[in-house]
Amino acid sequence: MFVSVNWAPWVTRGACTRWTGRARRCERLARTALAPRTSRVGHPSVARRLAMGNTAADASPSSSSLEGDQAIIIGMGRIGTLLAGAQADGLLQPRCVARGAPMFEEGDAQRRGPIYVCTRNDDLEAIIRACPEERRKDLVFVQNGMILSLLHQHGLDGATQALIYFAVERMHAQPTDGGGTVAWGPWAEAFAARVRACGCQCKVLSNRTEFNRRMVDKLLWICIFGVLCTRHQGMTVGKAAATRVDDVRHMVDELCPIIEREFRWGEDRGLNRPMLVISLLEYSKNIPDFVAGFKEYPWRNGWFMEREETPVHGEYVRACQEMLAAKK
Repeated sequence: MFVSVNWAPWVTRGACTRWTGRARRCERLARTALAPRTSRVGHPSVARRLAMGNTAADASPSSSSLEGDQAIIIGMGRIGTLLAGAQADGLLQPRCVARGAPMFEEGDAQRRGPIYVCTRNDDLEAIIRACPEERRKDLVFVQNGMILSLLHQHGLDGATQALIYFAVERMHAQPTDGGGTVAWGPWAEAFAARVRACGCQCKVLSNRTEFNRRMVDKLLWICIFGVLCTRHQGMTVGKAAATRVDDVRHMVDELCPIIEREFRWGEDRGLNRPMLVISLLEYSKNIPDFVAGFKEYPWRNGWFMEREETPVHGEYVRACQEMLAAKK
């Protein structure tokens, strides 16, 4: 089934002409986005690899391709732009789709390959519905927050998911690798190859329970440091990790029981609070200049608040909401 809809139709197609799905334009974007220099994690930049020639745009898919016969990237923000420039053996030149551009074309339903969804969570429903049914199993989700209910609703429990532990502070910037990026699902190897080609680490997991536990770690990190950075006037995660340790510990203690009830993890499978605190602090110290945001509320902090309002986390959430309301 082919469905022709525009993602984020409120943006005019004319504004996105340079982001069409043409491979050559996607490659030009990658060259612009990633300047030919050594990245902050010490790997050669992607643009340098592109300049060396032998790009996927010049070659037809082979049996050695990790991405079948087609790769699509939906969402050309910081993460999507970075992944679009990845160049390595087994990777194809992706078709890049930005806001306002049609997501799928005639014939896509008969092809196979990863569809990397690098958008905000609120866009996921429309993207899933627009995707040809035959290709929904090819969707690769890289979002923060709790999206399991949405995936289950669409029969996508087995879809590829990734947890990103590298930071791209602004468009066209080199990534800062925090370590710990993981992927699970049918296109996990392909996603991992793209991440590694960008100079960051990525581990492929085969066990879904292990992935869920990693997902919980990331959910706690983004929710806790999101309110810390926002409440304390744009504090970096590095400074928050150094100065707000007690608040981190309190929120871990408050939020873990909510997660354990949701996943039905009893005492024998419960979360290790002290180790979680250490893990969250260490990751923050690995990307010290990053400023986490209080956003995508229903998928992050709102997911917890909907289930239980706890003292420290609840106070931080209300303070952040008041601050944002005052700015409007």
